[in-house]
Amino acid sequence: NLLNKYFFFKTKSYEVHVLRLLLYAALLFYLALWVISRTGILYLPKLGHSINVTLLYNPAIDGSYFEFFQYLLLLWCSILSFLVIRKRSLHGAGFIPVVYLFLFIDDFFRLHDSLIGDILKDKYAKSFETFTFIRHKDLGEITFWLVILLILLIVILCLYKRINQNSKNFIQVNLIFFIVLSFFGIFIDVVAANKPLIFNEFLINGAFTFVEEFGEIFTISSAFLWIFHYLTTESIPN
Repeated sequence: NLLNKYFFFKTKSYEVHVLRLLLYAALLFYLALWVISRTGILYLPKLGHSINVTLLYNPAIDGSYFEFFQYLLLLWCSILSFLVIRKRSLHGAGFIPVVYLFLFIDDFFRLHDSLIGDILKDKYAKSFETFTFIRHKDLGEITFWLVILLILLIVILCLYKRINQNSKNFIQVNLIFFIVLSFFGIFIDVVAANKPLIFNEFLINGAFTFVEEFGEIFTISSAFLWIFHYLTTESIPN
């Protein structure tokens, strides 16, 4: 019938199956957001705030179109890496999709910023009142990510000697993506957030924002493409 012929058509292309799964995941994500926003059954950042539509095109604004594309890429990286591990039997690499899923949840719900970050910020505000070159909020975010890094290192050390070479290669490449992403998302973000304390020129401030936002999404996009290639190619890429 019409549905099976054009909408749910059968194909032998594994790539089409994967893309179909990713698109359905995106649709479910936006459907879930709509239901949550209407029912209020779960906390959504800045749900009650109004915003100028023009700001939605600004990559530096939380909740912008640019950021939502980034959320989707992180979600897709989690799904793809799970499929890679399942297809190629990469034992010991199961934490990689968990990391991407955590980054997606953290980025969307602003755990490092609005929730946990604010709690740590208040503690640092009382303990380091004389700090003027960096915001207490950023100290809280740095502490948050250091704890996550410590947990990740412990997991890697516990698993690394017991996994095969293909799993090690997959983990190593994704760790490179995580390191580059942390450079843009943490280091550049902290410098950009404190740039009024350091720089006053408009062009310099704009350059930091551009490097931070586009550096993050370029890194996540590269990770998505690499994992997709790893999943759909017959040979294992170096």
